[in-house]
Amino acid sequence: SEQSVGAVGLFTTLGLTNDQFHGLFTVILLAMAAGTVVSAVTINPLFLGKQILIALMLIAVGALIDSFSNNLTRPQDMYLSQAMQAFAGAMFLGPALLIGLTRALQQGPTHFVSFSALYGMTQSLGGLLGSALIGTFQTVQEKVHSHAIVEHLTMTDPQVAARVASGGAAYGRVLGDPVLRSAEGAALLAQTATREANVLAYNDVFLLVSLIASGTFVWAAIHISRIRRENLARAAAAEAQARLADGESF
Repeated sequence: SEQSVGAVGLFTTLGLTNDQFHGLFTVILLAMAAGTVVSAVTINPLFLGKQILIALMLIAVGALIDSFSNNLTRPQDMYLSQAMQAFAGAMFLGPALLIGLTRALQQGPTHFVSFSALYGMTQSLGGLLGSALIGTFQTVQEKVHSHAIVEHLTMTDPQVAARVASGGAAYGRVLGDPVLRSAEGAALLAQTATREANVLAYNDVFLLVSLIASGTFVWAAIHISRIRRENLARAAAAEAQARLADGESF
């Protein structure tokens, strides 16, 4: 959702069109393909958590890099961060699917059917819910930043007055009325303030995604460590029992 809502939304706000996204989308596609291949080659059925942790860390770092965007940021500036997230998304999906699939098969064929239906539903609803939540968060943050910016813009400030005058001067050839020129200059300044508020809001979105991925990484690391300790304890107990059985039979 960060890639489809965050990055694309930021560049759309900055006035870019779809034709200018070709390079970025190509990088994302190649990174997803690379992530799929690397995941398939390096996956370890006995320790699926390793790839999940790596993927979460890549998402956290990539989103954190994006959170430093500004009004001069362009698609080529996000090639690395978006490639990291696309690579991580492809790497994350395989182990996550195998974990659920393995547990479902252990419970019998009926659980496999339920898992298939649940997995498809969560993928669809998760994508929609993620986009909705990120979009809502961006809208709320835009209002917050817009209010913070506008409350400091007063015509008594010489810099603000100069900015309005310079904006209105661009209409000097078509508008003879100085009041109308001043109004146009104020409108241009308001548009600039709205754009900056949106950029700051998208930075908050990227930072939120990074924090969520970091939190999930910590939770997953604790959960995976606990499972590994339990598996090692069971293996040690089974080995001790086997040795005891061998000694009794001897």
